[in-house]
Amino acid sequence: MGEVYVNTIRQNRDTLVAASICNIVGKKIVEAAIGKEMIQKTAIIYIGDIPHAQIIHL
Repeated sequence: MGEVYVNTIRQNRDTLVAASICNIVGKKIVEAAIGKEMIQKTAIIYIGDIPHAQIIHL
């Protein structure tokens, strides 16, 4: 699939479900992924005040 940059929260779900590895960075997208139950709050790390999470589909 290559690198994909999601521009809107609406695009995120289908793109994240299709990807093998997802690096999610930023408040809005991380909150949206939590809301869609794609990640858990315990999976989030912060660098400064920026949230980061990963999804890995095996």
